[in-house]
Amino acid sequence: LMGASSFGSYQTTATVNGEEKNYVSVTGTVKSGSYSHTIQSVDQLATQDKWYSSVSSISSINSGAINLDKLNELMASGGSFDLAIDGKSKTITFTGTELDEIDGAAGDELEIKDLVDLLNNKIEGAFGDGYSEVVKWTNDGTDDFIQLDQPGATVGIYSATGSYTLGTLGITSGRTNEAYETASINMLYGLTQDQLDDFSINGVKVSGLSIHDTVEEFSEKINDANTGITFSYNADDNRFILLSDKTGGVNNIDFSDSEGAKAVFATLGFEDVAGDGTTSAAYRESGKNAIIKIDGETIVKASNSFSLDGVNYTLNEVYTGASIPPIEVTIKNNTDDIIDKIKSFVEDYNTLIAGLHAVIDEDQNKDYDPLTSEQKDSLSEDEVEKWETEAKKGILRRESNITNMLDEMRRAFYTSVEGTDLTLADIGITTSSNYKDKGKLVIDEDKLKTALEDDFDDVITLFTQESDNRYMEKGTASERYSENGLMRRLDDIISNQIRTSRDDDGRKGYLIEKAGVVGDASVANNALSKQISDYTTRLDELLEWLGDKEEKYYLQFSKMETALAKLQNQTSSLTSMMGG
Repeated sequence: LMGASSFGSYQTTATVNGEEKNYVSVTGTVKSGSYSHTIQSVDQLATQDKWYSSVSSISSINSGAINLDKLNELMASGGSFDLAIDGKSKTITFTGTELDEIDGAAGDELEIKDLVDLLNNKIEGAFGDGYSEVVKWTNDGTDDFIQLDQPGATVGIYSATGSYTLGTLGITSGRTNEAYETASINMLYGLTQDQLDDFSINGVKVSGLSIHDTVEEFSEKINDANTGITFSYNADDNRFILLSDKTGGVNNIDFSDSEGAKAVFATLGFEDVAGDGTTSAAYRESGKNAIIKIDGETIVKASNSFSLDGVNYTLNEVYTGASIPPIEVTIKNNTDDIIDKIKSFVEDYNTLIAGLHAVIDEDQNKDYDPLTSEQKDSLSEDEVEKWETEAKKGILRRESNITNMLDEMRRAFYTSVEGTDLTLADIGITTSSNYKDKGKLVIDEDKLKTALEDDFDDVITLFTQESDNRYMEKGTASERYSENGLMRRLDDIISNQIRTSRDDDGRKGYLIEKAGVVGDASVANNALSKQISDYTTRLDELLEWLGDKEEKYYLQFSKMETALAKLQNQTSSLTSMMGG
């Protein structure tokens, strides 16, 4: 009950024509009290900014469907590209004249087969025998395609140049036939280290990117950089996805200040990386704000969950239309739940009071002195246990620390709390009139319920108010006590007894100082342990003194017996000399 949140129990409803609906979820907060609100509409839910790349054939170097007109335009200019096979790179160059020559008669149209043959001849010339079928011609029944592949080898294409190159056919720089799980992003897309060194999203620089990263490693480094986005590759759709971590237009993805990021994402197939608004709906779902009309006011929020005037709202569905009935929201304090919490506290407090009085009011059993070692040896374990139980009775009778703590706790309940005129008695909590109850609390539930309904904020203040003065702050104890609510007073009182931290004088809690605490490294560094240690030291000293005395008297009596023996011998001699 120290925290105001313990009193934040509410009964809430969101109904349309008296029937509960799930368009909006509402809960109360500690500032709520009892309220009614009207929601006229939920016009829009907040969404995340989501970008999709175009389909990315990163597992093989395939062209798009070949446009024969574009193919024939190759004849005019030719082109070149860097081809890597198993890490060895060669530049493959072809000219318009060469294309025209293999085409046959001047003016005839170039056929796909002619291009494939020319490229394979060029590749075999560059890489040697056995590479005569790297470029393949395929047809899906409708369109023609070309593909670069070499069984058992890694093939990649880079740095295509010229006005019309293989890029015209859809085979772009950076493609490879290596499986994307193991291929580097440089092998797959020809990304440069310069681009990766100048890479930031939402103004957050992503460090440690390398052209040797795989797609998975590249994604993990971006996602671990706390840029506010999640980057992933969807193998099923064969495309990349950028997703903002938060909803709302204000959290839309922005890499406009990073030329490296713009170049990278453009290479990966994302549209409108320059931010000029050309992205089609198929490639971006821009993040939206939530829009809701409450009590006649249009509210715009970046998230579907927000707090307003002491009410927590969560928008679940759009609810809009020309003549829709409003959503009626009601919030009332759940006094029954709060009363149960207070009753639980009172029960625990009374249990504590009873337990402490049981030990400080217990009479000593003077017929049972502590057992000596010899006595313990002559008894069974059960007999020793029963005897010591009786011998320990009353050992804490009228113990000053516990007695003082009980007195302080009782006073805490009846000293006024600054900021409220309420007392415990005003809300139906009083001390039992039976003196045998030793100060236990009793509750008038009807009176408590009325107080919660009529003076809810003051009841919270009475229990939970916290002083601005810190606990153990020097010179502020009295002021803190007056300003603190009842629960924080109790917490301070108990902490004064059992805290293990030290005050300005270097002292721990009173009970800790006196008896220590099990498990504490300084368990033996307390008053009782020191007292026992002092008794042990005194006992050792007395035993040593007794031993010295005993040895002294043994020596004296030994000398006396020797002297007596000599005297007896002399007496006998004299008697003998004198004739009897």
